[in-house]
Amino acid sequence: MPDVASWGWYVTTPWPGYSIFDYNNLDAIGNGLVIDTSQYVDVILRDANGDGIIYDDDSFDGSRTDSGEAIIGPTMTLIPEEVALYTNSTLTIYGVTYTDISLQVTLFDDGSYSVRIMDSDIPAGHYSDVTYLQLGTWDGVEYSGVALSAVDDPFVCFDASTQIRTRQGDIRVDRLVSGDEVMTLDHGYQKLVWVGHSRLRGTDANAPVVFHDPDTGDEYLSVSQQHRMLVVGPKVHEMCGQHQALIAAKHLVNNDTIRIKPRSRVHFVHILCEAHELVLANGVWSETLYLGPRSLSVLSDSARSDFLRKCPEIFARAFDEAPRTPTARPFLTGRKAKEAGAGQAFELIYESPGKVPRGVTPHGLILL
Repeated sequence: MPDVASWGWYVTTPWPGYSIFDYNNLDAIGNGLVIDTSQYVDVILRDANGDGIIYDDDSFDGSRTDSGEAIIGPTMTLIPEEVALYTNSTLTIYGVTYTDISLQVTLFDDGSYSVRIMDSDIPAGHYSDVTYLQLGTWDGVEYSGVALSAVDDPFVCFDASTQIRTRQGDIRVDRLVSGDEVMTLDHGYQKLVWVGHSRLRGTDANAPVVFHDPDTGDEYLSVSQQHRMLVVGPKVHEMCGQHQALIAAKHLVNNDTIRIKPRSRVHFVHILCEAHELVLANGVWSETLYLGPRSLSVLSDSARSDFLRKCPEIFARAFDEAPRTPTARPFLTGRKAKEAGAGQAFELIYESPGKVPRGVTPHGLILL
């Protein structure tokens, strides 16, 4: 995993009391430090050797940054020097204040530093909308680097304007509520047990993937990059032993009929059934939300409590590593998609050949 998209608040002024001769700058001196939330940036974690961690360049604890590894932002390339964790930190977003947040601080070799929310504590919303951030208490541990496994997955959801097939016909996904029955490929009409909304800046990892009619150029579907689409094709059977599989929309991008298109703001909607299902979205088969611990981490405390009350068994399964909730179809990873040729190897599955744009087989749109 050479490059991983991430984010944080980057502070250019030196860490309090910073000294190049001090190997332990990050300590209790940071307790209570207020962070300037206007300094939100998107960054790339460059893991040159693919070992899953960018070690800090701290000879005191025996760690050294590997050659070619760095944290890369819009105008800077930085080498981490120390990493620390501050628990019981304070964060305010959309007027709601949280006081039990864990914040990771990464100190760089020029005295500047970045701050990031630990994934298990991420509240609902987009990080750039945080209005107040204050470090809590240093946990006393000296960490050896930034682990890429801690980087959170982006949202998995539909654009709000998407039409979902229901028992009452096609309805905009942003008008659906718990209890509505949606048509599924495998189990007929199934009730929605939860519907959630996310309003975000539509850039970087949150920029939507847009599908275009190859004849007219019109957009006919917009989903988040990690939203999985149902596909077929000779390579599918070769890769997973089944005729159909699910693959993240971003791995189907061909920069022609399927593109990533940044927007100033996006409104994504999550829909959840009792099981992981396949639903018709603007006439194309794709997934409902597949829950895991990271998916739940984006919910607010009140939403999480509401979800626990309405569907406690599904909530519990999200944290249960074995057995996990079965997936509607096998998941194809990005690595497997690249090996197969991505867009050239897979076909989307449509409701009806009569509704498919020009340049498709009876199975669906050929992704050229």
